[in-house]
Amino acid sequence: MLEIRVSRPSQSFQPGKPPKPFSFQLLSQEGFRWESFRSKIWLWVPIVTARSSEPMPATIPLPAIRFPVTDDGQPRLVECRFATVPDVENIESWSRAVTSTDPMPMQDAGEYAGIAADKWRFYAAAGRAMDSLATVRNTLRETPEGELAVLFAAVAAWRRPDPVLGFCLLRRTWAHNLCVDLLALEPQLLRPGAPKIKGVATGLLYTVMALGEAIHAGRIWGEATDQSVGFYRHQFRIREVFDQFSLNRVEQWHFMELTRQEWRSTRLPLALGFDTLAS
Repeated sequence: MLEIRVSRPSQSFQPGKPPKPFSFQLLSQEGFRWESFRSKIWLWVPIVTARSSEPMPATIPLPAIRFPVTDDGQPRLVECRFATVPDVENIESWSRAVTSTDPMPMQDAGEYAGIAADKWRFYAAAGRAMDSLATVRNTLRETPEGELAVLFAAVAAWRRPDPVLGFCLLRRTWAHNLCVDLLALEPQLLRPGAPKIKGVATGLLYTVMALGEAIHAGRIWGEATDQSVGFYRHQFRIREVFDQFSLNRVEQWHFMELTRQEWRSTRLPLALGFDTLAS
C-alpha cells in the first residue's frame, strides 16, 4: 500500500520565479516503484500564473550561462553563449577532423557539427538565426509564429587551442516550443584515452531550458539516438525515453532545479539564467 502526505508550498507565488511544487512525504512504500510513479506525480504540481499589483523588478539580459564541468575531476567554469561566427567556423572544422577509422561517437559528432554549421548558415541567410536573447525577443514580437534558430556554443576559455567543447542547435517552432535539433561534443573529447571533461552536454541542455524559461516557451523536445538515449534517461530521470523526448515546463523546471543544486556545491561564480535582477 502506498500512503502519501501532500503539503502546500509555504510561500505564495512570486512573479518572475517558477512555482514552488507541493511537497510529497512518503509514509508507506510497500510494493512501491518510484520510476513508474515519478512521471505521474509531477502532473499534480500546479503551474501558477498571476498578476502582481506591484511593478515587476527590472531585469538585465545576460549574454551567456556559466556552469561548471569537471576537468579530470576538478570543477572549472564553462560559458554557454549564442554562437559567434568564429564559433560556427570552429564547430564546422570538427567535421574535417575525424576519419572513417575513428570511433563511431567521434564520427557522429563530426557529422553533426557539419550539418549544424550548414543549417545555421541556411537560417542566417533567411534572417532567422538569432545571435542574442534580445534578438529572439524582438523577432518574436514582430513575427509571433515565425520559426527561429539558435546555436549555443559551450566555450572554455582555459582550453587551448580549441575552446569550444560542444554545441546545440535548436529551433523555436511556430507553436512556441523548442526543438533540440542537434547536440554534440567536440570529437576529440570522445577519443579513447582523452582527458575527461564531463558535464558539457548537461550544461547545453540546461541552457536550452534557460532560454525557454526566458521567452516562456512550452515544451522542449528532440530525437534520442541509440547512442544518446541512456544519457537523456539519466539526465531527465525518465525511463520512458526511446527515440524521442518531450518535457513540459514542470519537468524542465525539475531538471533545472536538481542541476542547479548540484552545480552550486562547486561554489564557482555561476550564471544560471539569461535574466538577472537589476541592482
